[in-house]
Amino acid sequence: MGCLVNCAANESTGRLAPFRYVRSLGWLSSLNLATENVLKSQSHTTDLVFTTAGLAVREVSVRSVDAAFEQQWMRLESASLDGNAFLSPSFVRSLERNLPQKTSPFIVAIEEETAGTLTGLGVFEEVRGSRLLPMTHLRSWETEFGFTAGFLLDACHAEATAAALFGWLKANGNRWNGLAFSNLPAESQNTQVLLASAERAGHSWREDSRSARACLRVAEIPDDVMTLYSKSRRKSLRQNLRKLESHGEVRFRIHTQDSDGRLLGEFLRLESSGWKGEGNTALGSDSNLTAFSREWTTALNESGQLAICELSVDGRSVAMSLNPICGETMFAFKIGWEESFAACSPGTLCEWLTLQSLQSHLPQIRFVDSCSQPGSYVEKIWPWTFELTDGVFPTTWPGSLAVDSMLRIKQVKRLLRG
Repeated sequence: MGCLVNCAANESTGRLAPFRYVRSLGWLSSLNLATENVLKSQSHTTDLVFTTAGLAVREVSVRSVDAAFEQQWMRLESASLDGNAFLSPSFVRSLERNLPQKTSPFIVAIEEETAGTLTGLGVFEEVRGSRLLPMTHLRSWETEFGFTAGFLLDACHAEATAAALFGWLKANGNRWNGLAFSNLPAESQNTQVLLASAERAGHSWREDSRSARACLRVAEIPDDVMTLYSKSRRKSLRQNLRKLESHGEVRFRIHTQDSDGRLLGEFLRLESSGWKGEGNTALGSDSNLTAFSREWTTALNESGQLAICELSVDGRSVAMSLNPICGETMFAFKIGWEESFAACSPGTLCEWLTLQSLQSHLPQIRFVDSCSQPGSYVEKIWPWTFELTDGVFPTTWPGSLAVDSMLRIKQVKRLLRG
């Protein structure tokens, strides 16, 4: 049995406007208003500590993280069942510090009660409602740059930690009605432990949708990579490489150090030279984005978790990709290329040469998450995929009733559309 212990005075945080779907379901609206009356007196910044089975669950403001906690966070990142660069302290803190946020993200930290060792961690935000759960609940922190969601679980304490998480959510049923994730890797070890623990606690996962994302399964890359492609694709790759070679000596390298920031600066230039720059979505198109990218890559460089792939012609960079590393997983975060070489498809060539070079240059990497959207060009070069799931763990009976109702409505709409 778990218990809640009052630890510190809370501080109020901003909340999103009421979600419009609540209006269509009067009984849900009444439940949400009742919950809101309780929420007015509570916060999610180190207000309460939940203890169970020797583990303590507490809420921590991202901005209040000190050096000791960050060290524990970094240790957990390396000890987690699965790596996730978008749950690393360097990513979360750099992003929160440099970019304005619509909501206030906070950390749910699970620690051994006596030793204080961190065994689990997630970054969440409170929302007043969503299409699937039109009631106040938590969801994994959603940002423009966090491509893969999850919860870090220490491999040695994974099941107990997941159980503590859902025990804490149940104890906070007067504050939140569920926990939602988008882009959660469906088959990862962390996800499987969460799903099993939720099932045991009576909070089974309600899936809203699934998608497939390109990836690299390094152990399955054949010696002759051309066997992965159709005849027309092989021809296209060779033609584009010859076009590039007509401009000078072509060289591909994977850098794992950028101590002076020169490579990042070159990457920012390349990414800004094309459509991303024109649309002001490149990391170099905004001073806050640039500050975030410099702070994050500096931290990655210092911790040995950085890989920058570079394709050059006569020493001039024509395509580069920025890739954080977490354990045995690399994340293809961003890519940029020289627009004047677009006829040679330098971005595609860079991804193709990355596939060929991983085993020799980064032998510790077993999996690469492309961080791409469905239909991306990279699917033609990296032929493997993995599944992502979007959905919610309802943690109260009103939440379960709401989610199941919304899923039935969705099913009826699908049937009516034929």
